[in-house]
Amino acid sequence: MAVVGPNGAGKSTLFKCLVGLLKPLSGTIEIMGVDVVEHPRHAYNKLGYLPERAGIYDSLTVEQSLWYAGSIHSIREEELRTSIDKLSLTFKMRDRLQQKTETLSKGLRQTVGIMQAFIHDPKIALLDEPASGLDPEARDRLSRFLIEKKNDGVTILISSHILSEIESYSTQLLILKDGVAIEDKNVGTEHISNQTLRLSISSPFQNVVELLQAHPKVGEVAQSNDSIDFEFRGNETDKADLFQKVIPLNKTISGLETIQSKLKKAYFDSIQE
Repeated sequence: MAVVGPNGAGKSTLFKCLVGLLKPLSGTIEIMGVDVVEHPRHAYNKLGYLPERAGIYDSLTVEQSLWYAGSIHSIREEELRTSIDKLSLTFKMRDRLQQKTETLSKGLRQTVGIMQAFIHDPKIALLDEPASGLDPEARDRLSRFLIEKKNDGVTILISSHILSEIESYSTQLLILKDGVAIEDKNVGTEHISNQTLRLSISSPFQNVVELLQAHPKVGEVAQSNDSIDFEFRGNETDKADLFQKVIPLNKTISGLETIQSKLKKAYFDSIQE
């Protein structure tokens, strides 16, 4: 689930309530049958949490940080070693394990925080701006890791201002504004480069519409007098391949542009209502 909203909307506060760091003014919070307010420690083993500012001790090495995070959840030594090996391989941190965290860049410190959140293989993960400070390669690794976790049945809640970063693994959109949930909607299960594209064209184009409607990576198709808007579920290579098939069908095609991602559209539609 993507938890989004303007600055000050209450995203980080919501996460802190969900993990028992703050007490809600009213109501109850249950995580897999455990009342977080009444029994916060009982819920910790089921949760993985990355706060807005990752909790990392500068005097510890990366490996020591992971051992410490794992020991909090009472993981057996053999299981903890396996988890550290797996995560350090996934996030390309094997050569950093003996390095003190105080010497790491902001992006690498953030990576350590992400690894700490998943060290005990939680069933639910709450990640507050997880891509903050990460370079493009690290963001790609994080995206692939979270997709894998989602496919394994892990429930993931992510707060982020960068909607494009969470497009590929978010199926629900929770929008907060001024501390209130103004929208909770299903935005679909296929988000790999989900985009709304516009094909500019100035002559009759029914044959182009028919090709798009039959294409496996094209969703809804909408027509106007001089353009066709359609939902596209492929990557950049797929997009180029589709364009090459469309061009021969009509000589008046003048361009193909991205309007917006599906998640971004859903967000702004709700905020502006």
